[in-house]
Amino acid sequence: IRNTIQVSPSLVTFSPRWTSMLDELARTACEGMGIHQSSFRTELYKLLLYQEGGHFKPHQDTEKTVGMFGTLVVQFPSSFAG
Repeated sequence: IRNTIQVSPSLVTFSPRWTSMLDELARTACEGMGIHQSSFRTELYKLLLYQEGGHFKPHQDTEKTVGMFGTLVVQFPSSFAG
């Protein structure tokens, strides 16, 4: 992970519409892996904001909380070359 600003979850507030969209995205991802809704929950560990030239490198996360099995990465559309 390079050129990022890390924001603590205590400083982040999502609108109800955004929260609903993230919940639906997580549900869809879990269903695709055969995980039923009642057996998972989502939790914001931290928000990473990538600066110009920054990127998310594929890697294996360490378990942040007991039972953690994945990381959801949301990338907004942006103009870029390359």
